Amino acid sequence: MKALIVDDNPSVTAILTEILRIDGHEVFTASNWEDAKRELDLRKTERMFLDSIVNQKSTIPLVDELDDSIGTKIVLILNGKEQVPRDTSLIVHSIKKPFNSTAVLESMGYV
Repeated sequence: MKALIVDDNPSVTAILTEILRIDGHEVFTASNWEDAKRELDLRKTERMFLDSIVNQKSTIPLVDELDDSIGTKIVLILNGKEQVPRDTSLIVHSIKKPFNSTAVLESMGYV
């Protein structure tokens, strides 16, 4: 499965990349929303791991910019006590920091 990681923290990106690659997934990364949209245009990605805060801005409003037909389902990476918004069908699962490999790999199975 192809996965896109959108996070401005290189450590989080590296950990997620390693977990997913060891499990056999093809991984692409972006450190901001503009790069993420470019990656989505270039590749058909089944899963996007999206940090809820990138470059000190909430990414939740940006999810509305995506077309439901892209086929990418979002796993939201939550910080602290945040809640998953219920008004978008693209967000299928969430993981909270600090996460473990089991939580990451289980989130790949959500449809």
